[in-house]
Amino acid sequence: MAHSLWSTVLQPGLDSAIDATCGNGKDSLAIAKLLFAPPGDDDKKCVASKLICIDVQQSATSSTKTLLEDEFGTSFVRSHVDVLHASHDPLPYPDITATSNVALVVYNLGYLPGCSSSKDICTRAPTTISSLADAALLIRIGGLISVMTYPGTDYVEAQSVRMFMEGLAMLTTNEPGGWESYIDNTVIASGAFYDVENTNDIEAYCVQAKECTKDAVRLVHQEGSVQQTW
Repeated sequence: MAHSLWSTVLQPGLDSAIDATCGNGKDSLAIAKLLFAPPGDDDKKCVASKLICIDVQQSATSSTKTLLEDEFGTSFVRSHVDVLHASHDPLPYPDITATSNVALVVYNLGYLPGCSSSKDICTRAPTTISSLADAALLIRIGGLISVMTYPGTDYVEAQSVRMFMEGLAMLTTNEPGGWESYIDNTVIASGAFYDVENTNDIEAYCVQAKECTKDAVRLVHQEGSVQQTW
């Protein structure tokens, strides 16, 4: 379903996209097939579109680069794709806006599947929310931020993403208290979702996540385009 939604937003040859947590590259490949012409169609492949793939793990970026090169060829990937070994926070701002607009930013949160040590390297609410704020300020009018969350891995992160997205949708609400009241009144039930001994650490994580979410929505409200629709 996500891939179908992406196809309704991306304009091949005109738009660019960012896979902010590229993992093993499956989403990156799906985005590339939407952005670029099929392999072998050389005339149509010379386009302004750019794909940026980001992951904090070297094994992930290597897998993504190999997958894309197998599909599109090394030369084409070198020209039209940047694979960055970096965190999604801050979201890298590659110099692509001069020739095209960023229409799609994709997140697949959690840990890297198939890696024995990957569960020790997981996305977390504060950095994810900060990155989402960057994405909201970067995408063109009518663009899309696509996020896959995993409540079983990090319930607080999943709830924070929901609060952020719904907070954006409430930026123009006439409800008393507006988006800030909504976030303040949202309860993140944390204790039951973690097998930990120190529940105080989890409660502190919940408080931190909520504050980060409020700061992120406030930033988008203050610096984002008034023409953007959420």
